[in-house]
Amino acid sequence: MKLSRKTLLEIAVTGLLLFLAIHYWDSAIGLVGLILAAASPLVFGGVLAFIVNILMSFFERNLKKLFRLKKEQKWLRPVSMVLAFIAVVLVLVLIVRMIVPELTRCIEVLISAVPNALRAIARWAEETFNVSGLVNQVMTDFQANQEKLQETLSKGLNVVLYGAGSVMSVAVSAASTVVSSVVTLFLGVVFAIHLLTGKERLGAQMKKLMRHFLPENINARAHHVLHVLNDSFHSYIVCQVTEACILGGLCAIGMMILRLDYALMIGCLIGVTALIPIAGAYIGGGVGAIMLFSVDPTKALIFLVFLVVLQQIEGNVIYPRVAGSSLGLPGIWVLAAITIGGGLLGITGMLIGVPLTTAFYRLLKEHISKAEASSKA
Repeated sequence: MKLSRKTLLEIAVTGLLLFLAIHYWDSAIGLVGLILAAASPLVFGGVLAFIVNILMSFFERNLKKLFRLKKEQKWLRPVSMVLAFIAVVLVLVLIVRMIVPELTRCIEVLISAVPNALRAIARWAEETFNVSGLVNQVMTDFQANQEKLQETLSKGLNVVLYGAGSVMSVAVSAASTVVSSVVTLFLGVVFAIHLLTGKERLGAQMKKLMRHFLPENINARAHHVLHVLNDSFHSYIVCQVTEACILGGLCAIGMMILRLDYALMIGCLIGVTALIPIAGAYIGGGVGAIMLFSVDPTKALIFLVFLVVLQQIEGNVIYPRVAGSSLGLPGIWVLAAITIGGGLLGITGMLIGVPLTTAFYRLLKEHISKAEASSKA
């Protein structure tokens, strides 16, 4: 088999790129991380714009139906965008106002109960292990080695204050982190507003660039892949929000049946944290257990057992069926995507694993269908 010059060149370039990627992997990852850190406001703004666009499109469609508009009106886009942002802010404020005050009160109750618990533990330890004798022995050893202990503590204190940074430097670092987060949030929101305002114009410009630089067949494939990715992520977000509402509702109903306190509040918390697939509900469950522990430790234990059972049912029965029917992805692929994505990138991998797998599954299915149709023809 004779290879053309173009094929040989492609093989050489691919081999060179593979060698560079393997040899300079750490440097490449560091460079990518640096670029992503610098572009974090743009990344955040793009993600925010994608999510808000779902709500904005919903308001645009319904406002058109409500006012029976046949043509686009100039006021329709700004009004829909404002309504979308207001809806997001209202949901966040409602969640915070429902959860944070009660969580704070529960922590205060737990803190006030700590002294009595410590005294009870001390009495039990004294009766079981004769702690007073051990304490006397420790105090004797401490007095015998007091100078060495003072020297060790002095060295440790110097390391904390001067080696790891002074209190002032730590305070400055914390303040700079807060300011950086606020600036990132502000720039991200501004960038998201610009994207949402001119999304049609930006889309047209991107298509023009792709037509100019890409061959016609590659351009058509790239458009199709981007369309599939957009549809997969859109369907996944809608599906995940629906699933979070189902899980939060089932949790609240189950807690009411079991006569546990804070049923609506903890159900809301579970629903919010369930936006993170599989593992999110356990995060909310830990906070809910703290709330119930301040009332009755037995109720906290009952809640944890109930949540584990509910999460197993939801994760293995309800979620694969809902996600699979909404995304066109078999349940086994959903579980595989969550498992592999979480293992590779943690929570981020869990969030993006399912939509990426959905897009890959759809493209692979289309490719196989076309290949089978061409072979039959």
